Amino acid sequence: MASKETLIVDCDTGIDDALALLYLLRDSGVDTRAVTTVFGNVDAVTAADNTLRVLELAGRPDIPVAIGARSNWHGDAHLALYVRRLPGAGTGRRGRRGHRPRPGAARPLPTFAGSTGTSRPRTARTFAWCWRPTETSPSC
Repeated sequence: MASKETLIVDCDTGIDDALALLYLLRDSGVDTRAVTTVFGNVDAVTAADNTLRVLELAGRPDIPVAIGARSNWHGDAHLALYVRRLPGAGTGRRGRRGHRPRPGAARPLPTFAGSTGTSRPRTARTFAWCWRPTETSPSC
């Protein structure tokens, strides 16, 4: 039997990355160890929220999630939250305009602990683990 490919996934979880995560989690040749979220299609906090909901939906709440870069380093953000948020993910309800996921549908969001106080954080300090599978709440 071939060994599994070990991955740490870095994404800006909108609908496209949510689907990619679901495929990865179902792939028997892949061992997804952690997910980091960054600014992109959505802000990093929304991406983390979406990621936690996808992991919950997939039955993998054991995978740790970390929030990385929270802003665009090259100017103003142009987010499409009205398109990219995953309303209802993990709640058993279909997403629809104006619908908000029920509280507690996923575990609490990790908090960001990697800011260096500069407009362009150093990469080595950008990421901070904030959720460990053995904990019942974030610890940053």
